[in-house]
Amino acid sequence: MASELKPCPFCGAKETDKDQPVNVGWVIEDDAWMVVCDRCGAAGAEHDGRAEAIEAWNRRAEDGK
Repeated sequence: MASELKPCPFCGAKETDKDQPVNVGWVIEDDAWMVVCDRCGAAGAEHDGRAEAIEAWNRRAEDGK
């Protein structure tokens, strides 16, 4: 899973950080997936699938993707 997620665009936390990493998880109450930065609390939108949540998190305004 390493390097699957881009660093947090707000605080720079990475998926591989030992303390307070960026991670993708399933939101049980909403039956959805989202990426959350455990360091600063930034979160992506909820999506139906894990891959979609990761794609949305990795999208950056400057790269247009």
